[in-house]
Formats: sequence, C-alpha cells, structure tokens
Amino acid sequence: MPKPDRSKHISKGDLELIRCERQPGNLRITRRACALRYLRSTKTPSAFPKNDFEMAHELGLQICRSCPRGRLYAEELLSQPYHGGRRGHHSQGREACSTADSVKRAGFEARAGIGQ
Repeated sequence: MPKPDRSKHISKGDLELIRCERQPGNLRITRRACALRYLRSTKTPSAFPKNDFEMAHELGLQICRSCPRGRLYAEELLSQPYHGGRRGHHSQGREACSTADSVKRAGFEARAGIGQ
C-alpha cells in the first residue's frame, strides 16, 4: 500500500524540526518548542515537585537554562507580534493581554540581559 504524501498538507514553516544537542535520545523539536522550554527553564518552580513526572520534567528543563540556541529562539519568539492562540483568551480582553505580554517580555528581557 503506498504511503500518503504529507508534504502537500504541511508547510515547511509549520513543522520544521531541529535536533536538540543537549537532550538525550536524539530529541527533535520545533524552534517554538525549544524557545518555550528555554523560557520555562528560566522560571523558578512554584513548589517542590509533587510526583516523579514533575521531578523528571524539572530536571530535564535545567539543561535548557544555559542553552544559547534556546535563548536565541526565545528572543525571536518574543520579538514576533502576537496573533491569536491560547494566550489572549482571558476575560480581561485583548488590551489586558497585550499589557500582560509586554510586562512578561520586559521581565524576561531584563533577566536574560536582552536589549541592554
């Protein structure tokens, strides 16, 4: 049975995978996922991990904290204008979300030393 040609359905920018050199197991993720892992790794955990999965997840993110590629992709992600998605579906409205995103971005840039 012939395999379907999926290249017609997925554009190159939608699912371009990169190989993470820092994670074990030849991990392949998108640039956006890499950026989000980097940003998540810079946050202080709110509480001690409740179970083994949370502990493993936090330990897996520690290696992302000093990743130059993750930082670069995070800078690119934060510099792009926001156009929809899950963020922005708050009851405060679009203006409040834009302000919250600006505040988060400014805090990240200050911590990461971006734009100085």
